[in-house]
Amino acid sequence: MILFLLTGNAPFFLLILLAALVYLTWIELRNEPIDLNVKLWWLSVVLLVNLPGYIAMRIWLFARRRRTSDRSQRA
Repeated sequence: MILFLLTGNAPFFLLILLAALVYLTWIELRNEPIDLNVKLWWLSVVLLVNLPGYIAMRIWLFARRRRTSDRSQRA
């Protein structure tokens, strides 16, 4: 999106890649038991900062799933 803001246009393949990242984000988040606002927040982060936002979301999901599995094993 920064390229778009600087130049006023973006190459078609970058728009396709952005759409793919947003789709992958939704696939990752759709079965998570979290609030819809959190899901929409992550989608907007990925839409705005692209790959770094997607990587941050994957790290957050990994940590969240690991905490959840640790709690269930202790109980």
